[in-house]
Amino acid sequence: MTLHKDEIHADEVVVRSLLRRQRPEWADLTISPAGAGTDNTMYRLGDQLLVRLPRTPGNAPAVRKEQTWLPRLAPHLPCRIPEPVHEGAPSSAFPLAWSVYRWIDGAEAGPDSVTDWAAFGTDLALIVQSLHSAPLDGSHWAGGTQLVPRRWPARL
Repeated sequence: MTLHKDEIHADEVVVRSLLRRQRPEWADLTISPAGAGTDNTMYRLGDQLLVRLPRTPGNAPAVRKEQTWLPRLAPHLPCRIPEPVHEGAPSSAFPLAWSVYRWIDGAEAGPDSVTDWAAFGTDLALIVQSLHSAPLDGSHWAGGTQLVPRRWPARL
């Protein structure tokens, strides 16, 4: 389903084409839909991986941000978070940056998967607190949501 007027088509054929060109060792793994949000479309790749493609050009910068920051944040958080394993480059098959992550088994939080909402809230608060206390390696928050890398001064 198309949500945006500038949405870029991505389906299993596009994913397989990207993999053949950039990660041929994964090109024959099974590909199946794994969900879609307003910003990204996702496909399960084999049993261990997830392909995530931005839906619009405006969402592409977030892909690069994820590829940079998720590995930096992971050691500081009390839970598993997506681990990038491939930074997909734009190509004729798909003109935007895209990613492959390790698959994380789990269930969407809801009445069928959460039995103790108080404990769930406590765990969530710990994750948010850990996220807020993670070192930013000299970067800073700008404009409330944008993480800006520190600019190193030019030296000899």
